[in-house]
Amino acid sequence: MAEQQIIANTQRPIILEQLISDLRNLGLQATDTVLVHSALSQLGWGWVCGGAATVISALQQSLSQGTLIMPTHSSQLTDPAS
Repeated sequence: MAEQQIIANTQRPIILEQLISDLRNLGLQATDTVLVHSALSQLGWGWVCGGAATVISALQQSLSQGTLIMPTHSSQLTDPAS
């Protein structure tokens, strides 16, 4: 779905403070260890103001004493020979 359509379908933009509150309400605690592998388009919350950077910031702030593990992938670095 195009970003413009996502924005149109969202009742109100999702902001950092709401994400932090939602993560706490889901049971995330400051000392947890969390592995996150997700696409912003799959969060299902609607349009996030600030995009992926806001989601990452919410996770970091929610895990102020914990560990956040996020695998990253790069199509340029997939050949183990190089």
